[in-house]
Amino acid sequence: ADHKMDFDYWEILKPYGENATMDTEVMYEMFKELCSLTFTEPVQVEEGTDTGIQDSDMGIVIEYVDTMDDTQAKSAEEADTEAEIILGKEDGKGGRYAALAGSMEEVFVLPEDTLQMIYARKPFDYILKIPALISADTLESVKISADGRTYEIKVDTAEDSYRFGKKKVEKEEFAALYQALSEIKLVSEMEQEENGGKEDPRLSVIYRRNTGDAPDVRVSYYFYDAEFDSVEIDGKERFLVRKE
Repeated sequence: ADHKMDFDYWEILKPYGENATMDTEVMYEMFKELCSLTFTEPVQVEEGTDTGIQDSDMGIVIEYVDTMDDTQAKSAEEADTEAEIILGKEDGKGGRYAALAGSMEEVFVLPEDTLQMIYARKPFDYILKIPALISADTLESVKISADGRTYEIKVDTAEDSYRFGKKKVEKEEFAALYQALSEIKLVSEMEQEENGGKEDPRLSVIYRRNTGDAPDVRVSYYFYDAEFDSVEIDGKERFLVRKE
């Protein structure tokens, strides 16, 4: 999509949908960890050793596109290859017994530290800790509502024109406020879902876009407790930010 930056092409469809921005540095680190797992040399397991593989309910399933059509890229739903790694017990030497589904008779030992870096991570670890990543070049306006008052910022980066209400401001003044809006950091996921009936948001920011393929985005902040506010992004309320 023209309105997206290169690193914003990745999405965590489960559980976040399109609202969260992938931290590509962490993602590529995870890819590197996955690719470091090798299954070329099975180990000799001493007779009587319980590897835990046969009765295991722990593992990793990876679905991916192994071949690419020259004329049309495939989506995640069209993955043509699947790898299932079945994990057993630790071997007592820093590794964990493992096997590939379909060839359980071959046992491998994978480094436990690497496995922990893969399966112990949570989805929240893989996203940038900002509510919404929106390039100023795609903006037509930003509407900010708080304390019963509404302010509108008009943006035209092509013409280098910025207005706070009717007041024309320099690019630096706009950039300082826009950066402040972008620096509200997500600190965690919410432990409980809201049951509805909440008050009006303490702060609401609507990003209106200047191109048809770029959707408008609404970010609203609600009272949560004495230390945190919750943030709702396009109707999805998942994360907490510090009230300060």
